[in-house]
Amino acid sequence: MHRIIDSHIHLCSLAKHNPDRIAWLAEHRCAVISWAFGGNIGTASDLKHYFSYRLTIFDDLRRRGLDCYHLCGIHPRKLPPDLRPEAVAGLLTPFLDIPECLGIGEIGLETGSSLEREILCAQLELGLSLGRPEVRFGIHTPRKEKASITAQLLRLLDVFKTLPHVAVIDHCTHEIIGPVLSRGYHAGISLSRIKSSEVELIQMLESHAPEAGRIMCNTDSGRDFFEDMVLAVHAGKIEQKIAENVFSGTAARFFGIAGEGGATSDCRIVRGERIPTVFSFI
Repeated sequence: MHRIIDSHIHLCSLAKHNPDRIAWLAEHRCAVISWAFGGNIGTASDLKHYFSYRLTIFDDLRRRGLDCYHLCGIHPRKLPPDLRPEAVAGLLTPFLDIPECLGIGEIGLETGSSLEREILCAQLELGLSLGRPEVRFGIHTPRKEKASITAQLLRLLDVFKTLPHVAVIDHCTHEIIGPVLSRGYHAGISLSRIKSSEVELIQMLESHAPEAGRIMCNTDSGRDFFEDMVLAVHAGKIEQKIAENVFSGTAARFFGIAGEGGATSDCRIVRGERIPTVFSFI
């Protein structure tokens, strides 16, 4: 049974720079959702190669016992100058049909440039046009100019009226989590020494108690690995039912992840089939 679902991780980078952590995650009963980021991306062709390469990594990690899923998308920090909005659908669609692909991510804004906005909108339009209610979106917010760039992002997202039901906006801090939750989105909080601490997580949960059921945690691990979610689970400072949701249940329900054993919590419709999604904290 899953004790933890790390709802945002970068497995390709993790497997390269911290390979010993793959077994560590499995030992701690962690399921993970890998969001696309990429290495040396200079052209649209590089992106396609990276997306294909990811699949070989995931297949290997599953054989090694890691329960892993992924989102495929074009990160705002990895936009090649030759990429045009009209090419986005052809680039992403083949990878969205992979059964373990839960949707589109990591997408969003980093600086708010016109190219970032165009590529973000193209990816949102693609995902929403597929007619598949199970497709989810993982949306990035930057570290710099957090409040102002996120405000710009939310104004852009307001155009897509159905998006709040299927999107999680990540790297939320006390600066932005209020506007994110008030619009109906799920909020991701990245626990690490460079993003948000457990103390900050608790403060956000207390400040937004009515919406706590839409908050999920992750580590955003990759080149650097963070144990913060596992440490927070063992610390036991968060009331158990809230902890079950924040560290596992909310992500399980939102992404429709089928766990191992336990009671059915929800159902996810995948290409016409109803798939039970189950999870356990203990």
